[in-house]
Amino acid sequence: WGDIVAHAKEPLSISRVLTAIWEHLHKPLSYTEYTSLCSQPGRLEEVAKMQYAAWFRCRTADALVDYERRVGYKRIDVLMGRTIFWGLTPQLHTDGTWRLSLGLMP
Repeated sequence: WGDIVAHAKEPLSISRVLTAIWEHLHKPLSYTEYTSLCSQPGRLEEVAKMQYAAWFRCRTADALVDYERRVGYKRIDVLMGRTIFWGLTPQLHTDGTWRLSLGLMP
């Protein structure tokens, strides 16, 4: 995926950054993204883990299970259950923008 951009009219807060990450990961996985993942050689085990993560997300969601199933895969499912937040590593670019790299526990 490309960058997750967090916009704010006031100084950017960590809350806005985390919300932008959450919103990005909870978007439905597009057909192109899904087929790209599934068509890569040697990814069968990872695809199976992604499918299990989607199944588990649907079963444990606060929303209705059938609704979550109909929505289909979400980007968060590609993390294959690795959803424990490790932190954000900042990088300041020469144009004055910041890039934060998302870390997740293995």
